[in-house]
Amino acid sequence: PRYRYERVPGEQRMRIPGPVQAPPMGPRPTGNGGYRTNTTRVERVTTIKQDDGGAPYQPGAPVPGNGSPQQQQQQQHHDHQGSTSHTPPGRHRHPRTPRRTPAGSPGGYVSPDRGREKRRQLPAFCFTLCCILFWLAVVVVGVAVLTVYLYYRPQPPKLRVTDASLNAGYVDELTVPGGPARGLALNADLTVLVAITSPNTKVKMVLWYMQLDLYFEGHRIGTSTVLPAPLFEEPRTYALRTVDFVVSEAPLSREDAIAWRNGTVAGGPVKLKLVGKFHTQLNFGRWLPYKYWVYPRCTLWMDPPPNGGLVRARC
Repeated sequence: PRYRYERVPGEQRMRIPGPVQAPPMGPRPTGNGGYRTNTTRVERVTTIKQDDGGAPYQPGAPVPGNGSPQQQQQQQHHDHQGSTSHTPPGRHRHPRTPRRTPAGSPGGYVSPDRGREKRRQLPAFCFTLCCILFWLAVVVVGVAVLTVYLYYRPQPPKLRVTDASLNAGYVDELTVPGGPARGLALNADLTVLVAITSPNTKVKMVLWYMQLDLYFEGHRIGTSTVLPAPLFEEPRTYALRTVDFVVSEAPLSREDAIAWRNGTVAGGPVKLKLVGKFHTQLNFGRWLPYKYWVYPRCTLWMDPPPNGGLVRARC
């Protein structure tokens, strides 16, 4: 049959005059000059399982959903009587059908991936909480330190050279008894009067250890300890200390020896440097001490010995 098309507004639909059926199949050739026909009867097979409340299909048995409405109603009534005849009174038998419960509701099925995600979320939450607490502690400590600093205004001790005297100084050959000369050496005697000042206004200071080193042309030629120690200083106070440096056979290079001779012979000045090393403690109240090291520096310009006085000092 030919099909006739009609135009429907907005779309095109195909109208078929009758139900579509497969064309009938005739006899098929067998290959040996004859024909064969299919006379085998195909039984209906059902896929209903015993767990779903059904039974395997049996030939001749009525199939649910087929037949007239009266036959279906009779079959349902018969099944209901058969099910209630074997059920204890007060209890009803219901077909076991799978129920789907939302994953978030209690008693629902939880997939392994969801459980794995929950186990991963706990360490991540703990790590985030630790980071937050750590940074909060850092902020609190920083604010406390800033508050203490702004209130007390702590400052390190100051070193100032009040007076100095170069009593002796000359360059000699560095020798070993019974051996040849092994280079040049410096011998000198220097006395320095220093003032150690506490510039703080609200903090008490304690100097547990004080040491001064003497340098010439960048090389250390002597060291001395400042006594007595420890030194307790109140705010806005100072203490005077006299330090003696006795330099004996300090090795010098030829360039340093020439610089010393030029300074002393030409009438000066001789340039020396003092470097301090103070172990300082600042007391912020009774229960908050703070200890640290301070390294003050001073540069001295001296007249030539034997009566070398202090020309200028810068600390």
